[in-house]
Amino acid sequence: MVRISEIQLFNLLKPKLGDMEAEAIVDYINLRFNDHTNELYKNFVTKEDLLKSESRLNSRISLLDTRISETKSDILRWVVGIFIVTMMAIIGLYFK
Repeated sequence: MVRISEIQLFNLLKPKLGDMEAEAIVDYINLRFNDHTNELYKNFVTKEDLLKSESRLNSRISLLDTRISETKSDILRWVVGIFIVTMMAIIGLYFK
């Protein structure tokens, strides 16, 4: 792939098109290239973006850990309660 600068492109186009037309074409190409480059840079992720995402994920994970531990304790309370009621029912039926 051959790379040429703006000046080289201008000098190549100037004899065939003239000064104004060659300059207009070079300016147009430069403008389109910059627009395309800016569009590409919008999709880049910086380290700061990654750190922000990581901190948000860590806070959500800690919130989920808290909810899971609360749910575990609720389930344990229900299981123990049901176990005690079942044992009392079995003992009651045994002595009846």
